[in-house]
Amino acid sequence: MAAAKDGKKTIKIWFSRVVYDESLRVSFPNASFTRATFIQDWHPVEIDQAQTATLDWFPYLSYTNELEQSDDQFKAGLDVVWRPRNNIQFTGALNPDYGQVESDDLVINFTAFETFRSEKRPFFSENQALFTGEVPNGDRVVHTRRIGAASDAGDEGITDVDLAGKLSYYGEALDFGLFAVTEDNTRHSEGRNFVATRVQSKIDRVTLGHRFTYVDHPTLDRDAMIQALDFDWQISPRTGLQGQVIYSDINQRANPSNGGQRLDQSDYAAWFQWDYSPSDAWQHKLVGHHYGNEFDMNDMGFMTRNDQNIVIGSTQYDTLQYAEQSALLSSFSKIEYGYEENTEGDRLALWAEFNRHLVYRSTREIDLKAGYQASGWDDRITRGNGLYALPAQYWGSVMYESQRGNRFAYSVELFTETSGTD
Repeated sequence: MAAAKDGKKTIKIWFSRVVYDESLRVSFPNASFTRATFIQDWHPVEIDQAQTATLDWFPYLSYTNELEQSDDQFKAGLDVVWRPRNNIQFTGALNPDYGQVESDDLVINFTAFETFRSEKRPFFSENQALFTGEVPNGDRVVHTRRIGAASDAGDEGITDVDLAGKLSYYGEALDFGLFAVTEDNTRHSEGRNFVATRVQSKIDRVTLGHRFTYVDHPTLDRDAMIQALDFDWQISPRTGLQGQVIYSDINQRANPSNGGQRLDQSDYAAWFQWDYSPSDAWQHKLVGHHYGNEFDMNDMGFMTRNDQNIVIGSTQYDTLQYAEQSALLSSFSKIEYGYEENTEGDRLALWAEFNRHLVYRSTREIDLKAGYQASGWDDRITRGNGLYALPAQYWGSVMYESQRGNRFAYSVELFTETSGTD
């Protein structure tokens, strides 16, 4: 929590209760998450900011015995969390053990794109907000699942983390974060080194930030650097503008471990997002992305692909209340549209979708969707062997949900769609 000059902090609270059988929500104060001013409408409360200091240590010791190989192994490690003040925290890990972490779901992926796996290790998921750097399309400048993944030699499942540290500082106008990890050596490769920093400053309604990441691959003789500048401008309570420019620089010297492949590439990506809600009824959004052909942030980040330009927009109209004699309780209509092409100018997608959702006073619901995508190209499915022509596609669905609160509830959905090949 950021420090306050006078020792006072203003927090906001909101209480709500859902009457499930009536599909109604009552709250204090009168704030709704369907509004652009949802957080601003919460009830303010001023409290004293207590200053506390904590130091917590979590050592561990484990023993493993491989019965078939008669292999005994002891492991010891330590996790430490030190918070000298409310707005400063240091988290460290020495030879951490993640044997008790929940395993990933099995995903069989036949696509040309990598499967995103969420982080479940406590050190990399707790107090991580400063470092994540999520992009509106789901990409991330920092994706900690790269740390401790398969070694650069490519013949081992995971790599142990040797030492990790994370520092977070939240000031009145300036926030700072430093994140560093070094991996243990494996049988066939040296451990990688990861560094990430984050600096952000808030001036009135504008937040400006800089993000830096660096990855050293000793085995591959490769280093990758990312520099990112971003802003978040709350023009008004109902209008916001965000954006970021990301620059990647990769240098790889040829050696036997990387197949004699030398790389010296740099490029940039950029995105913006505009949100505008002139009233409680109307919501507009426009998002744009550009990824250069040689842009690559996958050494420490996650991106589905590069070599693309995207524009996506949406407009939604909400009717939050009908007349008492009406059978309807609320409804919304939404239209989304998008265009995507690669940097060569080949159209990858041009689509639009309409959605109409109705909620009745009886709590029954009906949802209608219809969409169309024009013909275009798929430049990834052939894995670099040319473009694949996609015909026009369409889809539509009708869904009905029965009344709530009865002993039995049911839903029925009817849909039709084309896959693009049939």
